[in-house]
Amino acid sequence: MMAGPKFANELIFRRLGTVAESTGGHLFYSKLAEFFANVLRCKRWLVMRYSRYGAPEFIVNSAMPEKAVESYLRGLYRLDPLLRLVQSGTRRGWFILSRLSHSKFSDTYFDRLFQTSMIYDEAAILLSAPGGSSIAICVERAARKFSHHDIEHVKALYPVIESLHHVHLDRIFTLPSRGGRRKSQDRAQQAVMILDNRCHVVFRNARWKLLERKGQTPDVRSIAEARGTGMRALGTDFVFHWEDLPDTFAVAPGGRFCIIEPRGLGYVRMNIQKALSQFQHRYNLTPRERDIVDLVLQGYPNSKIAVKLGIATGTVRNHRYRLYYKLDITTERELFYTFIDLLLGRNGATANKVE
Repeated sequence: MMAGPKFANELIFRRLGTVAESTGGHLFYSKLAEFFANVLRCKRWLVMRYSRYGAPEFIVNSAMPEKAVESYLRGLYRLDPLLRLVQSGTRRGWFILSRLSHSKFSDTYFDRLFQTSMIYDEAAILLSAPGGSSIAICVERAARKFSHHDIEHVKALYPVIESLHHVHLDRIFTLPSRGGRRKSQDRAQQAVMILDNRCHVVFRNARWKLLERKGQTPDVRSIAEARGTGMRALGTDFVFHWEDLPDTFAVAPGGRFCIIEPRGLGYVRMNIQKALSQFQHRYNLTPRERDIVDLVLQGYPNSKIAVKLGIATGTVRNHRYRLYYKLDITTERELFYTFIDLLLGRNGATANKVE
């Protein structure tokens, strides 16, 4: 009886050793995410970079098909609860998407929309990275939620994964001769420069060097005069931001991490009742049809909608038939996407930029 668990534990330790060996190389996050997925018995995993100012960036994708990626990058990312956490100041920790609790009803509402559009449940570990960003190691399930036992695994793995991540960060900046580091860094959308505590340049990636040759980077002296964490808009499309590094950062203790990146639209900040009113007006819905849209988007089946509205289940079905006819759709999933299009400012709606 003990042979199975013992063998499973040995397998986990061997895989963990492989992850540790890959620190500093371009396969590190891929191996780390695969290890995390194997422990939780998941077949889909992602590694994302979330920024305070820019749009999310895919680092590893073993979960989403090309069309889903396109939809996400076109704007669906603005409903991503992990983006909300990072842009609200939470840069590290572990999270189970289906168990995230919110004080705002709109956040819970939007999380439901995101889940319905993309995944069933997700376990994520957020790892703080220099420059005000976070790396998210995500594993997904399509039909089953994570159990209490799964969550205990996530809690136990979090400090180990975070420590490996810190070692990886130290190595990618202190081992410039490693080809893997170049591959993983130079492919990034963001331009990165690191200054030591005397404001001498100790690292620039290829993107920063390219912008520097074009005369599109800030003067180092002006960066040296800035204090603490800050940001500066570079036109309407780019943002330059920086933060002081801790004394434990190997390549530049007490230095400064600087980033230039494309500015993205942030997490959707819209009052849900206002959004429903806009949806009702755009498609000329009756008050009853608006109520049904509201409850369908919250995940209620026809029987529960009937109870909440005090009408027969058959009446709900009739209302939904007329509603779908007006919207020129045939499925609940299409209803979700039609409503999301309004939230994201598509088809003539007003986009909501986060300041």
